[in-house]
Amino acid sequence: LSEQAFQTPTWLVDRDILGKIEPNGEVGRIGAAQSAVVNEVLQDAKMTRLIDAEALAKNPSDVYTLHEMLGDLRHGVWTEIYGKDAPKIDIYRRGLQRAYLAAINNKFNPPAAGAAAAGRGGRGGGGGRGGAAPANNTGEIKAQLRGELKELDAQIALAEKRTTDHDTKVHLDDARQQISHILKPAASAS
Repeated sequence: LSEQAFQTPTWLVDRDILGKIEPNGEVGRIGAAQSAVVNEVLQDAKMTRLIDAEALAKNPSDVYTLHEMLGDLRHGVWTEIYGKDAPKIDIYRRGLQRAYLAAINNKFNPPAAGAAAAGRGGRGGGGGRGGAAPANNTGEIKAQLRGELKELDAQIALAEKRTTDHDTKVHLDDARQQISHILKPAASAS
């Protein structure tokens, strides 16, 4: 996923072809596709299967755990902040990173029922492939996601000090604000 879905698909961003087909909208289309992948990976039912697989494994070290998956996802989405060089994050990757934070925010601060249904085209929520996690796993999922956000915040803080690119600096500052809001929504509202 990191290589095929999260890296900016430069082959899709051919200005000559796009200008003849449609003069704008490519950033949104690519962002929507990447956002869909992030949301698919972060479905409660999928994370619950990872929790269950680890719990039921005879040798837990042979299992791909929720912790490992979330770490791989974080590294794939936020690749630029882990390098030694000053990070420069392009518009497509910034959109992907916002989508990542939005998906996690929805786990901690779910939208109102009407807004959630509207966001899914009115298909409803509950069961099916991405249904809600059983109550006993919701706490585990949130704990793992909280840990990911805290680790991400620390890494962003380090990257923010290294970058000289204005757009990247603003984006990283905004990401830290979003993380703060996700973890403490009432305190951030003021």
